[in-house]
Amino acid sequence: MRRRPNDDPEQRREREFDTITLVLAGVLSAIILGAVGYGIFNSSRGTTAIPALTAGSPIPLPPERPASTTGSR
Repeated sequence: MRRRPNDDPEQRREREFDTITLVLAGVLSAIILGAVGYGIFNSSRGTTAIPALTAGSPIPLPPERPASTTGSR
């Protein structure tokens, strides 16, 4: 690499840090995206389909609890 006569060492150091930061950000992004993709791919295996709620299908209600007479007047 040829050194330019008016190249400030401080500016060159900043460019080197910017390059290192960019490379590290790319590597970390690839790791995170790979982990998310791996999790999505593996979680989709062996799962059952969630039945779609349509207007004709009744929504099951929770069972009613019996009324308690304890403490009532």
